[in-house]
Amino acid sequence: MIPVLVRMCVTNRSPILLLCFVRALILHSLLTYSKKKKMQKKIIMKNIAAFHEANKQAIEKQKSVQVHIAMKQIKKVPLPPKPRKTLASRKLQTEARLSAKKITNSGHPKRRHRWRPGTVVLREVRRYQGSTDFLIQRAPFRRFLREVVSNLKDSYRMSASCLEALQESTELYVTSVLADANLCTLHANRVTLFPKDIHLALKLRGDRP
Repeated sequence: MIPVLVRMCVTNRSPILLLCFVRALILHSLLTYSKKKKMQKKIIMKNIAAFHEANKQAIEKQKSVQVHIAMKQIKKVPLPPKPRKTLASRKLQTEARLSAKKITNSGHPKRRHRWRPGTVVLREVRRYQGSTDFLIQRAPFRRFLREVVSNLKDSYRMSASCLEALQESTELYVTSVLADANLCTLHANRVTLFPKDIHLALKLRGDRP
């Protein structure tokens, strides 16, 4: 390249060629300089974007760490123990609730709901038919048995199973007598059970002379 330039400079047109060469060299240097600048600018912009992203991630991480530390440092405040409800306070609460239910929005006391005649009786009949528990309470029945046994000459001691057997047989007998008496009531075209119906049922069963 240099010998060619030397030969070109030796000719008559050497100043023109030298000027063109210098111009080309300047243009080439300018182009390379601009390309380098663009590349440097791109690299700088990439570095700035990466720096901003890293800074953002560091700030978020620092915030999360601070929140985690703050949550650890927060102590749970124990709630004060609830006061125990006494029997008097429960009664007052129930009375207040019932009175609030009775009073309507207009201020007048609410009428008590009345079931139609026979509804409650049928409900109790279904409840007792579906249950297998004793109909008579155990304590009164056992007191009655002890009173009867105490009138006898000899003293007896009864176990719990014996008392249960006596109560079960007594309830079975009473319910069967009342069922027969109810049939006598229905035969007389009545609904109310009278003592004479029970006497008639006992006579028909042969339990009464």
